[in-house]
Amino acid sequence: MPKPTTLKHPRATTAGLAIALLATPIYLRAFQLFAGESRSNWQTLGRELGIWLCVAVLLWVVRHREGLPLTSLGLRADRPTRSLLRGVLLALLVLAVTVALGRRVSPKAPFKLKEIRIGRRRGDFNRSKMKQCARRRRDSQVRR
Repeated sequence: MPKPTTLKHPRATTAGLAIALLATPIYLRAFQLFAGESRSNWQTLGRELGIWLCVAVLLWVVRHREGLPLTSLGLRADRPTRSLLRGVLLALLVLAVTVALGRRVSPKAPFKLKEIRIGRRRGDFNRSKMKQCARRRRDSQVRR
């Protein structure tokens, strides 16, 4: 039977576990209560910076308070090509799933390029909309 290990800095370990498990959900809930739903880029940026701050504090606790290397968390840089390859494969997999779901929800969506009207000026689009509205009004008056 393996011998139980004792922690060198039990308070730092407990603080690190609390940060890892509780800091982000508590921060996100508090942010939502004070700021409401994220409606602007600045709110989203503030929320994400807070999450990164939680991660930075956790890494600081591990390195400086517990005195452990980052490899104790599983952060290694010994095989960057493997990590990059996994990232590219995962990105391709997510892209394939997204395209498949998009075609299932709306199969003709990628082929509606005529509706986008590439190359037209904003005023041209508004004039055509105004003409359509005028035509509809005229048609509805004729029907009455």
